[in-house]
Amino acid sequence: MLLETGGDGVRFKPRPVEGVKNVLTADPEELILDGQQRLTSLYLSLISKEPVLTTTDKKEKIKRYYYLDMKKCLNPDIDRLEAIVSVPEDKKITSDFGRKVELDLSTRSLEFKNSMFPLNIIYDLPKYYEWINEYREYYNHSSEISAFSSKFEQEIFLVFQQYEVPVIRLTKETPKEAVC
Repeated sequence: MLLETGGDGVRFKPRPVEGVKNVLTADPEELILDGQQRLTSLYLSLISKEPVLTTTDKKEKIKRYYYLDMKKCLNPDIDRLEAIVSVPEDKKITSDFGRKVELDLSTRSLEFKNSMFPLNIIYDLPKYYEWINEYREYYNHSSEISAFSSKFEQEIFLVFQQYEVPVIRLTKETPKEAVC
């Protein structure tokens, strides 16, 4: 729920969504009234290039990056939630107290090798196309990989691009009682 600013009714002190860099100093045209936590999570995981600060079940602070397991995304027998992979800041999942590396995504070629798409470039078109072209190149533009990556683009990437977040917009004429 958003509120258009500039009315005579309610005055709120604006603050930027957490993690946003280069915040404009001008007054915002709209304020987030409801959904700030959800929008912040979406921004941090889908747009920010920084690792996402989150907490474990034991309330320990950790930093994570998120990936899409491309193969799981396209497997109709697997729940799409299982296709989202969370990795530590160093982009390595380990076991045995860090002695065994289960998954290493610390380089782009390791992302390609594991068919793991970095979720934080899904809305950055130049970076997306750079990544997907390099992915195809990594596999020497094989027809199988070209078909696979095209299917990923059609069924996953374009769905993200076309998704519209439902929004309720309150105009600046909305009375204070209605906003509260």
